[in-house]
Amino acid sequence: MVLARANPRAKRIADQLLANGVSYRILLVEPDKTPVIGAERALIEAGHRVASLETFAGATRFITTEAPDLLVTGLRLGAFNGIHLMLRFRDTSDTPVVIVGDRSDFTQDIVRYGGRFVPKPINPAMLRTVVAELLAGRSPKDPMGARTWGRKRTALQASVENTSASVIEVSYGGLRLQLPVAPGERVAPMEITVPSLALSVQAFTRWSKPAEDGETWLCGAELAPPDTGARRKWRWIVDSVN
Repeated sequence: MVLARANPRAKRIADQLLANGVSYRILLVEPDKTPVIGAERALIEAGHRVASLETFAGATRFITTEAPDLLVTGLRLGAFNGIHLMLRFRDTSDTPVVIVGDRSDFTQDIVRYGGRFVPKPINPAMLRTVVAELLAGRSPKDPMGARTWGRKRTALQASVENTSASVIEVSYGGLRLQLPVAPGERVAPMEITVPSLALSVQAFTRWSKPAEDGETWLCGAELAPPDTGARRKWRWIVDSVN
């Protein structure tokens, strides 16, 4: 069996990418919530923007409109599997793929079709370094982080650290706010509360500019790595927006 193994060179690549602030968009597909928790956190801590889905059908719809830099998928996806998803992905892209599964799930087809296998339980350091190794030498499709996952228009009243605001767009990775004042320079994440959803999240300011009305400000914010429950609730909210 050929398994992906963390190695010193890949560890150096991962550290260099993180130090240089290089951020890639990664799609994570896994119906089993247990490995998702560790995998998602490991990738976010490495500075990547991660979108998580649970089904083969959802993933195939997603990749038709989005452009991930890398796919991490579980092997067992109901009636289909991670190899099927990898082949579907490869129809239009040479995007690298990591397949996650039990050691007994390993098959040479993964290697034959150019995938990398990471066994469960997932070792976060191994996953980060394997991903870094696969991405080494590849330019991010969105190097400035300007594009988030699947933005949707909305109108939700919110509070940003005691300042009234409106959430005007949401995505898996963040949200766009309309504020009565400029958000100002900040290093720490800001607390955003949406009373109607009984939800509070932390997000980093990525950009801000005056709105066209000349009286308010627009602000783009990226979710800080929250606890898994809050992140999953946020994704449910994004999916429910029509």
